[in-house]
Amino acid sequence: MAKYPRPPGRLTPISDIIGASLTQGFLHFTARRLRVFELWPRVAGSDAPRARARFLEGGRLIVLVPGSAWLDRFTYKKADWLKRLNQELGAEAALEGIVLKIGDFSDFAETERPYPDQE
Repeated sequence: MAKYPRPPGRLTPISDIIGASLTQGFLHFTARRLRVFELWPRVAGSDAPRARARFLEGGRLIVLVPGSAWLDRFTYKKADWLKRLNQELGAEAALEGIVLKIGDFSDFAETERPYPDQE
């Protein structure tokens, strides 16, 4: 195995590499895209307790809802939510879509009424 001598003073400090990545590289992109979880309650508004942004899968935001009635209701709001999120995130971190899935809402407080027919 050949050894290659390193010229002195030619190494880039890891702090510079990470710093650059945070401001312009992959970490910057990831940080911008992860803002979606911070923005979600404002974008979803009063629907946020029943539409929980849980994770990103590729360029899609996975949102959990408590049941099929909410899945149907929120299907009509997805396009507006996506548009508003992408305006906030900017073009470089824009999402491709929102996927609604029925999820576990066992921790829902009784007063939050997770089902539309209880309103």
